[in-house]
Amino acid sequence: MSSTRKSSRPGVLHQNRFSSARELRGDHLLGNLVVSRCRTLDDPALRKLILWVQEISTLQGCDAHKTMNQFPAWPLPLPCDHNGQSGLDLLALELLARGGANPSEENIRLSVEWMSRLCLDPENSALDHPEHFIKIPRPVGLLFEIMEDASSAPLSNVAETTIQSKIWDALDYALHCKGLTLVTGDYRIGKSFSAQAWCAARMGEVRYVQLTSATSDEAFYRQICRSLGVAAALTRNASELRERCEVTLQEQRLGLVVDEAAYALPQTVRTYQIPGRLTFLMGLANRNVPIALVGSSDFLSIMHSLKRKLPIWNQADFWGRVRLHTALPESLTERDLLSISKTLAPEADEATSLLLAGLAMSASGHLGTIESVVSRARFLAASSGRPFDFHLVQRAMQDLDPSFKPIVPATPSRDDSGTPANSSRKTFRPSPKTRTGYAAAVG
Repeated sequence: MSSTRKSSRPGVLHQNRFSSARELRGDHLLGNLVVSRCRTLDDPALRKLILWVQEISTLQGCDAHKTMNQFPAWPLPLPCDHNGQSGLDLLALELLARGGANPSEENIRLSVEWMSRLCLDPENSALDHPEHFIKIPRPVGLLFEIMEDASSAPLSNVAETTIQSKIWDALDYALHCKGLTLVTGDYRIGKSFSAQAWCAARMGEVRYVQLTSATSDEAFYRQICRSLGVAAALTRNASELRERCEVTLQEQRLGLVVDEAAYALPQTVRTYQIPGRLTFLMGLANRNVPIALVGSSDFLSIMHSLKRKLPIWNQADFWGRVRLHTALPESLTERDLLSISKTLAPEADEATSLLLAGLAMSASGHLGTIESVVSRARFLAASSGRPFDFHLVQRAMQDLDPSFKPIVPATPSRDDSGTPANSSRKTFRPSPKTRTGYAAAVG
């Protein structure tokens, strides 16, 4: 009888032989095991620290580098390497740097082993005798310092807007009341970015998951499992994945922010079946798990359609559990767009920031317009060796929208004293296409 575990021709390449390689498998700490360890602790601050370390361990590649580069103790930023160190490796580097230890491969390995024991060992041996594993003073205290830096770093990169303020208020309330909240708004106004920044500032307390259009229940629960760092092999069925999600979230009351919440509703209606995904989230909220649903205006449209097509399901059960429903404004204000422009392009001068805000007001993409123009302008600046300025932004906008007409900067004449004449006039003359939005931005 043949066996698939052996090969009589070892010289033949088989892809699956590499599946157990560390670079491909990853080395994150399993969320359900870490939660079991947290049950043995009485200190809530230490439980939060352990859950934070576990969430750092789930980051891989550029996601890990992006997070750790926000608060490095090393003099130079860490390079982005997709197949390099994991989140635990980078956290070990930061820990060694703050402790003044040599960042050798052996010390990194010992630091990762110590943090793993801290998160998994129920006998607290890694906590009581850290010198047996890692040769730096007060490593637990250093981890607390790194966690505090991590909670403040993401907030510095977020522009203060009315959308951001409303979303953060709703998410804060969900964490406070340990119930279900709902945030709905139009596309491209910064919902996802604001929710991600809020979750990044509260690692160890909440987890962020962005749903996709996958129709199977297995894919839905697998997305949540991955955000929790729980084993989510493709061979697991929906019931197994669901149980792992429930246990991990309920044991420590981890909050869950569900973005693109419209995908939690059924994409195809069956008149004899209630929405299983939404009732799963409602059940978690019943068990004091903070749940925040962030979705577009399509969420309300689908709910209205389900009321007519699915009479077997009484929606009052859902709306009665919603502690707060925040409806976001339909558009961003001029001040919001200007603040976002300065945040996304801090190297731009005042005139260029005003131009970006005016372009976003006149285009349907809103924030997408600013992101696309800034990205294209930076690419042009890097390839041509020119600085990021007003004219380069206009060129980038022309590349993205051939119908765009450049704005001609006014060149004011100067009197003998060097003071610009007619200084009260506007600096730029917008084209008819962008005149309304731009005038509002500079007015």
